[in-house]
Amino acid sequence: MKIEGTCDPKFNRVKDAFAENFEQRGEVGAAAAVTLDGKSVVDIWAGHADKAKTKPWNRDQLVNVYSTTKGVTAICAHRLADQGKLDFDAPVAKYWPEFAQAGKEKLPVRFLMSHQAGLPAVRKQLDADALFNWNTMTAALAEQEPWWVPGTKHGYHALTFGYLVGEVIRRITGKSPGTYFRDELALPLGLDFHIGLDAKHDERVANLIAAPLPAPGEPNIFADIMKDPESVTAKAFMNPPLMGKPGLVNSREWRGAENSGRQRPRHRALAGKALRRARARRRARRHPRDVLEKHRTMLRRAGQRSRHLSVHQHPLLTRLHDVAARRLARPQSEILRPSRRRRLPRLRRPQKQKSDSDTQ
Repeated sequence: MKIEGTCDPKFNRVKDAFAENFEQRGEVGAAAAVTLDGKSVVDIWAGHADKAKTKPWNRDQLVNVYSTTKGVTAICAHRLADQGKLDFDAPVAKYWPEFAQAGKEKLPVRFLMSHQAGLPAVRKQLDADALFNWNTMTAALAEQEPWWVPGTKHGYHALTFGYLVGEVIRRITGKSPGTYFRDELALPLGLDFHIGLDAKHDERVANLIAAPLPAPGEPNIFADIMKDPESVTAKAFMNPPLMGKPGLVNSREWRGAENSGRQRPRHRALAGKALRRARARRRARRHPRDVLEKHRTMLRRAGQRSRHLSVHQHPLLTRLHDVAARRLARPQSEILRPSRRRRLPRLRRPQKQKSDSDTQ
């Protein structure tokens, strides 16, 4: 088996373990990457992207990562919280009014994030195609009574996490979670990660090969689950019933869906390099307009703090504004030249001059 890519000699044991998966465990195709202190030390791939072994595995192969996407969806929610648009302690119903049903009026957003909401499944039977109908799934979850008192237990929200957190994101931004992630994170950072994959990328996706069914006498988790089809576990994994359809995870519907369990990232090393390149571009684009805007903001805040002076009456503030304006007029090549940062002098409110009567 030929292993493509690069590997630092200090990490040859990683490469050996990678090769062992092909030689001893029947691996068909895979990739592995390790980044240490911002440096790529392992970036390897090998094998094929299909069961028939007709498509070689490429460096930019896309792979279905299932519930890893929950973390990416959570990052989108945290970004909104950082911007002051989402409060994790606020009721979900503040952003999603229809959610205030079946005793969920006060259920906080943080319970959605921590799998404590008691909504890992929908009790009523859903049609098979409901899995790919966002409005159907979110409406069913809004109507659903929690399976336990929210906040008292944890239960993995395997298929509902994306709909619950994603609907909050959609209500705040007006964008689907996949669109919000693409516009706010993937494109600015150069990430080849998709929540809802465009059909034009299907040729880059590695097909998943189903594991063989357990032999008689071996543990069979799904057979055990279906012994009680009305249980929360059975409903969580088999409602909608489409989850049991053979080849589902290689279908166009699955790849294009925006729920948090069926998305495909790029090879990890490429994503890390793209992130570093994006950060470097942002640093290179730093322009005095940003400095000027920063000083204008400081001027406004200082003016608000002072009861006696308007913004531009303070000589120190005016000087800072003039320095930024002059810097804005300098050539771009000179602006981007490295220079030592200087600490700005601390702003102080001017002292009121004492009159002769005060001194007597």
